[in-house]
Amino acid sequence: MYSRISEGWFFLIKIKYIKETVTIMPNKQNNEYLKILIEKIREFTDHYSYQKMGLDDKVQESIRRLERLFRELAKDQFIKEVVPQASDFRRSIADYFELALDSFRKATGIPATDEQEALLLIEVSNTYDTLGELDKALENYYRAVELAQKLGKKEIRAEALKHIGHIHSTRSEWESAMQQYQESIELFREAGNMREVGNIYDDIGFNYFQSGDLEKANQYFEMALEIAGDTDDTQLLADVNSDKGIIADMEGKWDEAITYYQQSLPRYETLEDVMGMAQVYHNMAMTYAHQRDWEKAGEYYEKSFVLCKDIGEVRLLASIYANRSKLYLELFDPDMAEALSSRALEIFVKLDDKLSQAEVYKIYGKILRHRKEWDKSTVFFNESIGLYESCENPLGVAEAYHEFGLMYLNKRDKENAQNYLRKASQLFEQLSASKALEKVNQDVKRIESEI
Repeated sequence: MYSRISEGWFFLIKIKYIKETVTIMPNKQNNEYLKILIEKIREFTDHYSYQKMGLDDKVQESIRRLERLFRELAKDQFIKEVVPQASDFRRSIADYFELALDSFRKATGIPATDEQEALLLIEVSNTYDTLGELDKALENYYRAVELAQKLGKKEIRAEALKHIGHIHSTRSEWESAMQQYQESIELFREAGNMREVGNIYDDIGFNYFQSGDLEKANQYFEMALEIAGDTDDTQLLADVNSDKGIIADMEGKWDEAITYYQQSLPRYETLEDVMGMAQVYHNMAMTYAHQRDWEKAGEYYEKSFVLCKDIGEVRLLASIYANRSKLYLELFDPDMAEALSSRALEIFVKLDDKLSQAEVYKIYGKILRHRKEWDKSTVFFNESIGLYESCENPLGVAEAYHEFGLMYLNKRDKENAQNYLRKASQLFEQLSASKALEKVNQDVKRIESEI
């Protein structure tokens, strides 16, 4: 279960909304946080330029600072009650975004424009996207597209279309995602914004990776890297190197994967991109786990876990729970593996993340296989395969086939074991997943030698 950076969410609301927002966090430190928040926000609120909202570098930095301050409110309670508290906090922020659309003039004392409303719609949508409220996010993104088209604002329209493409990608609706991405690319090109073109190339590359086309994935990653070099875009360089690390890991080129991740990490540190750092630590942990270096895997999962707690990132935290559960299963602790998988599934269900749910069902199948509960294991492997297929994720299907085949092998059902292992082998070969292919073929030969 590889992880990528999700779209951030920004809090463009005035101090008058903070007291109401804080009340949703039942934390005895809220009053102290509130005093600090108000003082800090007063230091830079005047830098906001609502005529350029989200476009000016100083404004963007102010927004990032405000975002970090708000996250402090959720920090302690997040650790105690991850899903309801962090998600309710974000949902309240989204509600206030929508309230801001109706009371913008009154709240700021500055006449609002249609352009500002379109930009704010995108921020509302970003928040819903983070929450997993994808239908609500799409509704607002399309409103932004319509308004931007009426105003002739190409970059705003392109930005909204990019996010719409990302949602279709999350739902594994590749054709729809590509349509939105291509239209967004054309608009960004016309506006001369090559950095965003590079970002979309990176997203498209990851789409092809998920659908199993590594050749096209690498093609788009290289196009993104070229633009990152031409524009000296540190963020894009970090993102693409991280994605190339994921592909190298899947191909079994583990040293190469670690090198890519190590190239990304200092760039994220320079950018103070905590989410990027957390993602890289998580993926490095996966690579070490694939090498069966459990100590390093645990170390890097912990680094990622700490950062996720600091920023209130629920989705990546769930991935850490899921991957740590696999670690405990390898260390013959199925009870701890089950506990962590349950935590992960709770979050993924709340976020309506079907692909990640498929991963957890596969883990449940392995846990039950370990306990020799064959019938229950079969149910979860079938459920996992069905979800992977519905998401058009051949890598996940291949991995589930492999694990399912091993279940039948443990059960001494050689016929079904051969059937599923050969299916896995065919898919891994198509995906150029050399290390995975090597392992499954070893299992096939083991069965054949016993027949």
